[in-house]
Amino acid sequence: MTTARDAARWSWVDLRLAPVAAAVWVTSLVAPWTTAGVLSAAAVTATIVAAPLARRRTAAATMALAVLAGVAVTSTAAAVRHATRADSPLGAVEGTAVVDLELDGDPHLLTGGGEPRVVVDATVTAVLDEPVVHRLHATVVLFASAREWRTLLPGQQVRVRVKVAPPEPGDDVVAVLSARGPPAVVGEPPWVQRVAGAVRDDLSDSAARVLAPRPAGLLPGLVVGDTRAMDPVLEEDFRSAGLAHLTAVSGANVAIVLAGVLWPLRRRAVDRRVQAVVATLALVGFVVLARPSPSVVRAAAMGAVTLVALATGRPRVALPALGAAVCVLLLIDPSLARDPGFVLSVAATAGIVVLAPGWSRRLRESRCWPPVADALAVSAAAGLVTAPVVAGLSGTVSLVSLPANLLAAPAVPAATVLGLAGALLSVPSPWLGDGLVWLAGWPARWLVAVAERSADLPDAVTGWPAGTPGAALLTVLLALAGWLLWRFGRLRPLALAALVGLVAVGWPMRQAVRGWPPPQTVLVACDVGQGDALVLPTGTRAGILVDAGPDVAAVDRCLERLGIDILPLVVLSHLDADHVGGWRVRSAAGTSGWSPRARCRPPTSASMTSVARSGPTEPSGRCSSPATAGRSVPPRSTCSPPIRRGRPPGPSPTTCPWSRGSPSPASGSCSPET
Repeated sequence: MTTARDAARWSWVDLRLAPVAAAVWVTSLVAPWTTAGVLSAAAVTATIVAAPLARRRTAAATMALAVLAGVAVTSTAAAVRHATRADSPLGAVEGTAVVDLELDGDPHLLTGGGEPRVVVDATVTAVLDEPVVHRLHATVVLFASAREWRTLLPGQQVRVRVKVAPPEPGDDVVAVLSARGPPAVVGEPPWVQRVAGAVRDDLSDSAARVLAPRPAGLLPGLVVGDTRAMDPVLEEDFRSAGLAHLTAVSGANVAIVLAGVLWPLRRRAVDRRVQAVVATLALVGFVVLARPSPSVVRAAAMGAVTLVALATGRPRVALPALGAAVCVLLLIDPSLARDPGFVLSVAATAGIVVLAPGWSRRLRESRCWPPVADALAVSAAAGLVTAPVVAGLSGTVSLVSLPANLLAAPAVPAATVLGLAGALLSVPSPWLGDGLVWLAGWPARWLVAVAERSADLPDAVTGWPAGTPGAALLTVLLALAGWLLWRFGRLRPLALAALVGLVAVGWPMRQAVRGWPPPQTVLVACDVGQGDALVLPTGTRAGILVDAGPDVAAVDRCLERLGIDILPLVVLSHLDADHVGGWRVRSAAGTSGWSPRARCRPPTSASMTSVARSGPTEPSGRCSSPATAGRSVPPRSTCSPPIRRGRPPGPSPTTCPWSRGSPSPASGSCSPET
C-alpha cells in the first residue's frame, strides 16, 4: 500500500515527458549529419505513423504520439535550417569578404602560443559585395585577435574583413570566420548588455582590489561565470577535485537567486502571481548578467516552467519542468545537444531529482543529521550520474569528488549571495561593494583551499578510457553495482568493508610502493597530450624544462608529480602552440617566485629562446621584464633567476640580447628593470 510519504516522494518523479525529451535530443544529435531531404522524409514518416494513433485513448498510444510529434517537429526545424544554410550568400564567398556581424556572446580567450586569440559566436547580418549588399541572418564562429576583440560585448555590431571557411561536418553554423583586421563598430550593444558588462567588470575589479589573486579570480566565476581572471592551474585543481561545476553558473546559482527573491515575499504572504512576476524579472536579469551559457539557459528555462506552475497554482514537479526545458531549448538551439555543459547540467539535475530524495530519507532513518543527509544525498547523486559523462569527456574519474563537494557545499551559497550583492552595489557605491566582496572572499578562500588540497592528494584522479566507449563502460559498471547492492542487501556491509579497506590499507600501501618518480631519473617525458614537454632533474626539487606542451595545467601537474619546485632554465625549441602553450604556468601562490641570484646564459644550440614559466620576454634591444606573453621572440639569453613554484615573488627577471657567434654576456652585466 502506498503511503502519503511515498506519494509525496514519487510526485517528483513524473517521467511522462522523458521519452519526448529523449526523442528530441536524439534527433538533434543526428540532424547535422543528414540532409534536408532525409529530415523531411523523417518528418513525413513520423506524421503518417502518428495518424492512426491519434484515434486511440490508451496511455501507450498517447506516449507514442508525443514521441512521434517530437521527432516530426525537430526534423522539420532541422530541415529548414539545412535549407537556409545551403542558400546563404555567405556560403558562396571564396577567400575574404567584408561583413557586418553581431556578437552573440563574450569572446573567449584561446590557450596556446603566439599572439593571444579569441573565439566568439556571432551572427552575420550583411555581406558587403560592392556595390551589392546581401542581407542575411547566418550563425558563424569567429576567430580574432584578443587585443582588438576581447573588450567587445554581446550584442555589439561591427564591420570587419574576414576569411570565410566552411564548417566542419556536423556543425550547425553556416561558416567559420577568421578576422583579417580590427573591428569597426557600427552599432552599440543594447543598454542591458552595457549595464551587465559594467557590473561584471566592477565585480572583477573589486575582487582584484581586496582579495588575493586566486580567490579574486574564482569569485567572479562562482557568481556570474566570469573566469577570465581565474588561474589556469586552479581551474585544473577544480576539475581534479570534481568541483568544476562551481565555476559554471548553473541551476544551483539560479536556485539561490530565486530563493533569495521569493523568501521575503513568502514571509509576507504575497500573492503567488506577484511572486512569479518578481521572480521572473530577477531570473531574466540574472541570465543577462551571467550570460546565457548552456547550463544557465537550461536552469533558467526550468525555473521559468516552475514559475508558471507557481502562478497557476499547479503542482511544481521537477522532472516535467526539466523535460519541457530540454525540448524547448533543443528546438531553439540544436547545438546544445552536443554541448558538454548542457549534458552535465541535465544529467546532474535528473540524478538529484530521482535519487537524492530516497537516499536522504534512508540516511535520516539511520539517524543522520538532516542537513548532512541532504548534502550527502545531493552530492552523491550528482556525482554518480555525471561520472560517466566526465569520464568520457576527460578520460579521468575523480575519486575525491564526493568529500570535496561536501566540504564545498556550505561556502557556495554565502559566496554567491555576498558576491552578487557586491557586484550590484559596486556600481552606485564602490566602497560598499568592496566590503561585500571582501566578505565573499572568505568562502571563496575556503573553496580554493578545498580544491587545492583535494587535487594534491595522491591518486585523487584515476585514468579511464575516454570517449563514448569509456562513458558507456562506466555507466554499465555503476548500474550493475547499484542493482546488486539494491537487490542483495547482504552485499552492502561487504561493499562498505571493502571500501574502508581500500582507503585505510590499500591507498597507503600504494603510496609506499608506487616508485614515482624513479630514483636517478635522467629524463622524463610528460604526458601533455598533443605536443612535447621534457624535464631533466638537476638536483633537489629542481629541474630544466624543455618545451611546455599545449596546456598550462598539464605541464604543471607533471612538475608537481616529479616534486619539482625550482626551474633554473626553461628552453622552448620552437614556437608552435603544442610546445609553448603551457609556458605561462603559475605557482601555487598564484604568482611566479624568483630567487635573488641570477646569471645570464646563452640559449642552447637547439633553442630559440629561454623564458620564465610565467611568460616570454618582449623583444627589444635592452633588458626588459617578461610582461609580454604570446609574442614571437628572437634567440636571446635569459638573465632570469630560477623559478620557484609556490613562493612569493622576488626581484623581476631580466633578459639580455644575445646572438649566435657573440660572446656570452658577463654575469651581472644586465640590470633588472623596475
